[in-house]
Amino acid sequence: MAEIEEGQSSDQGKAREWLARAMRAPRDPAWTADGIISDEWEPLSPVTGRLDAFEWKVPVASSTRPAALPPAAPEQAALPAQSEALLPLAPAENAQ
Repeated sequence: MAEIEEGQSSDQGKAREWLARAMRAPRDPAWTADGIISDEWEPLSPVTGRLDAFEWKVPVASSTRPAALPPAAPEQAALPAQSEALLPLAPAENAQ
């Protein structure tokens, strides 16, 4: 609406008023289950696996499904794993 107002009347004040209204507007309802917001209904909760957990309601907070973890950076992949960390060596026995 702000873009339409600005395009039709070039009134910056009215365009800002529309933007302010949009910021104060209540959230739209969405499919929500166990704190996760989904674009579409799903039969199982992605968190608990509970059947028919999704409800069409206004979410209390913005929490979408977590994305897949990004691939490790090359310098992180080259580091030894925690279990492969270098350990101090025991003193060598005399081979005399």
